[in-house]
Amino acid sequence: MSTIGELEVSEERPARSMHYSDAAQELFRVVVEASPSAILVVNDAGMIILANERTEQLFGYSRAELVNHRVEFLVPERYRTAHPAMRDSFMKEPTARPMGAGRELYGRRKDGSEIPIEIGLNPIKTAEGTFVLANIIDITERLRAEEQFRAVVEAVPNAILVIDDQGHITLANSQSEKMFGYSRAELIGEQIEMLTPERYRLGHPQLRAGFFAHPSSRPMGAGRDLYGRRKDGTEVPIEIGLNPIQMSTGMFVLASIIDITERKRGEEQVRLQSTALECAANAIVITDINGKIVWVNPAFTESSGYTAEEVLGKNPRFLKSGQQDDAFYQNMWTTILSGRVWRDTVVNRRKDGTLNREDMTITPIRDRAGKISHFIAIKQDITKLEQALSEVRAKNDELAMMTQQLWQASRLATVGELAASIAHELNNPLATVSLKLETLASQLMAESDKLRSVQIIADEVERMGNLVGNLLQFSRRSHRQVSTLYVRREIDSSLELIEHHLRTHNIEVIRDYSPEMHAIQADRQQLRQVFLNLLTNAADAMKDGGTLTVKVNLSPDESRVRIEFADTGGGIEAGNLEKIWDPFFTTKPEGKGTGLGLAICRRVIEEHQGSIAIESELGRGTKIIIELPTNGASNQGASG
Repeated sequence: MSTIGELEVSEERPARSMHYSDAAQELFRVVVEASPSAILVVNDAGMIILANERTEQLFGYSRAELVNHRVEFLVPERYRTAHPAMRDSFMKEPTARPMGAGRELYGRRKDGSEIPIEIGLNPIKTAEGTFVLANIIDITERLRAEEQFRAVVEAVPNAILVIDDQGHITLANSQSEKMFGYSRAELIGEQIEMLTPERYRLGHPQLRAGFFAHPSSRPMGAGRDLYGRRKDGTEVPIEIGLNPIQMSTGMFVLASIIDITERKRGEEQVRLQSTALECAANAIVITDINGKIVWVNPAFTESSGYTAEEVLGKNPRFLKSGQQDDAFYQNMWTTILSGRVWRDTVVNRRKDGTLNREDMTITPIRDRAGKISHFIAIKQDITKLEQALSEVRAKNDELAMMTQQLWQASRLATVGELAASIAHELNNPLATVSLKLETLASQLMAESDKLRSVQIIADEVERMGNLVGNLLQFSRRSHRQVSTLYVRREIDSSLELIEHHLRTHNIEVIRDYSPEMHAIQADRQQLRQVFLNLLTNAADAMKDGGTLTVKVNLSPDESRVRIEFADTGGGIEAGNLEKIWDPFFTTKPEGKGTGLGLAICRRVIEEHQGSIAIESELGRGTKIIIELPTNGASNQGASG
């Protein structure tokens, strides 16, 4: 900012005055003097011929220093050179209009400082020529207020847009840039509809016009889902608050926009959770901290017989059957009030007076401050489950008695006859227990300790079923379908069947076959069962991995095929080697075997005129050796 130099007085001609009657001139001067704005009257040569007191205050010059001087000395130096041309252009077509509209205008004070101004120009035509009355307003405070407004807008965490009555964006803050992906330069001056999804864009101007026709602080589109459109074309759910702002240049609207994506997601989560509670198969009751019921789901009304209206606001104690004492409920309250989860079996009374046993879990719910505000009770009706378990126990007792009787009868029967008898006698109760378990499982709607008990029973039933199958196989003498088989091929097929089992146990298989394809006469199904049984036993003996070696070659006299299955498992104690072939003897953990597998293998091999032996040492693995007659050897009785 440079200081003003010496005032220049026109030497060409004195400033031309306007000639009015004395009364008119006096009235004009009074009006000019009374104006709250700075007033200058300038002739067509740019000479100041009149200035009011407010002009003196605004620019710091006295009237004597202003009159008869060119107006340019009140213009900042950076604009001074171009100003005469602008003034001449105005005088050629003088109309009432602001000079420099759309630009920032400044005046220069006597002390050299600059002041932001707004100028209104009005031509005055007289017989002496055309004069210009300049109405000048100091807008320093307005600009300061606008700057403060912009600072506030920028600091707001919401997206802020200011729109004029034609729908043009005149202001946007940084949050608007972040939300919509446009820079401010891309937003300012554009229609607000650019941020509206295309499906709403056609009707938006009408909504906007309706707001400007009746402006008030209110949300636009209240009750509707609102969406904004980002630069990349994606949509964002928003909430908009609209506030009208009346300014000197017209009516504007300030739009405060919030991205409600997370809120929508949370509302959807709450909706899903509410639906899940409503549709839950288990009865659910929510109480306040004092124990009064505030919500129940349909499963509760169905199981208790009470409607929601009948129980809301009541304490659940009206459901008590009297089968639990006060100490039981005192323990419950002590547990949940301490913030811990309580679970136990409760006998409650339905509306019709009948009793139902419920597996109940009560969980404390805390508010945002961390204080317990509610309790949620989830109740599973286990009345039918208890009845079914009672029936299963009765069947188990029946099976135990039957087994005792059968063992007593074993004194009069051979092992084969005993096995057949046991199998046939066990089939009927097993079928009953299996059916009951299937029905019971379909009634269980959630995981519980009772469900685990049923699963254990089901596993035992499956084991008993396997035992029955093995007993029947052990007792039967079915006609064999003898054909020519190649030993290597049958072993490879068996290995392929249990390949997944071997891989999951991390077992390496080594095949040590002689080059020849050794043929035998045998029943494929029975021989395959023997191979699978022995291979599976070897794999089970190597739970932590190991090596399974399979050898196939001829005996020294070439009359028999020799097959070896060797594992690197834990081995068998010497005292058990003689018992290993006995029916019902097993080295597997309790409940993991029937004790008939090796007995069946021995019988099948011997019926094929072969032999089977075992070699084992504790900690050093086990080897099973099978010898079967070759296809060319004598095979008498092989089909018997």
